[in-house]
Amino acid sequence: MKSKLLFLVFLLTTYHLPLTASQMTGVITTVKGEVQVLPYQKNTWQPSKVGAFLYEGDTVKTLKKSQAAITLTNGVVMKLNQNTEFSFDVTSSIEKISSQIKMKAGQIYSSVRPKTKFEIHTPVAIVAVRGTEFDVHYGAGKLELAVYKGKVNLKNDYGDVDVEEGESSSASGGQSPEPPKKMEEKKEDGWQEEVKIKGILKIEIPQGGTKPVTDAPFEISVSVHNADNKLDKTAKPEITVKSDTAGMSFSSDGINFNSDLKISVAEGVAKLFAKTSVSGANSIIASSDGYTAGQLTITVTPAKTKNLKLKIKSSTGDDDLLLKFKKK
Repeated sequence: MKSKLLFLVFLLTTYHLPLTASQMTGVITTVKGEVQVLPYQKNTWQPSKVGAFLYEGDTVKTLKKSQAAITLTNGVVMKLNQNTEFSFDVTSSIEKISSQIKMKAGQIYSSVRPKTKFEIHTPVAIVAVRGTEFDVHYGAGKLELAVYKGKVNLKNDYGDVDVEEGESSSASGGQSPEPPKKMEEKKEDGWQEEVKIKGILKIEIPQGGTKPVTDAPFEISVSVHNADNKLDKTAKPEITVKSDTAGMSFSSDGINFNSDLKISVAEGVAKLFAKTSVSGANSIIASSDGYTAGQLTITVTPAKTKNLKLKIKSSTGDDDLLLKFKKK
């Protein structure tokens, strides 16, 4: 009987399905009013704020008279109008992280970098793009699409249309999308301009900097760029740097490390230190209210040496002994 129970425990622990999604999909960069998040497989909505990480399976919503902006890990920038609700798809493919969302209601303006695949799924149609700027408004069973740059494919079970820059289309249940038509105005109500993007944050390892290894501090820099992607030496945003990778910490002096760090910039640039106990891919995020978040993914190699510091009592007092272990 005991062996059967052990075998059952082995099956449950070895072949279980994951209960939670852990891949980060984006970070909230602007909040006007109230934004809430329902974490994957949870039952309670939680208020959110600038700098909050979002993950696969999470549902996001803006309340009445509220708006938000989100930077996804694939570089897509989303602006959310009031009364908008959507969720991030859960996928087993790392290439599809942040590439697909399910929209329940509301209005989303998206800016997608060239060659980046991104889809918005609604009950009546799918909006599929690769590098463009567009607006999707869905409610009462009808989807309205406006394209400001590039080209968007609007499709459902009854057909599909390509909507070009300066055109709009719509779709509802039971029929194919409407033929595209020219928009009279580029942005009908101007709400997108209310959710201002002041600029862009960028993270990098300085040229000639130390290659990241486990448990050893290495230098990184965060720079502030304006909407034209030029270094903004006059900007002075308060920036938060943190990671979704357990074991990563940050410091402004290379001595005192914390899981997240608030930094200020001088002449548009801030320098700081990071270290991690986790080898392999590590992700670092820099966020500030109104700025497109910066992301840096680094490969951390295991340290070849390990230091062990011992205190030894002797006739002359306490002495420090430093032992170095080298990995072959």
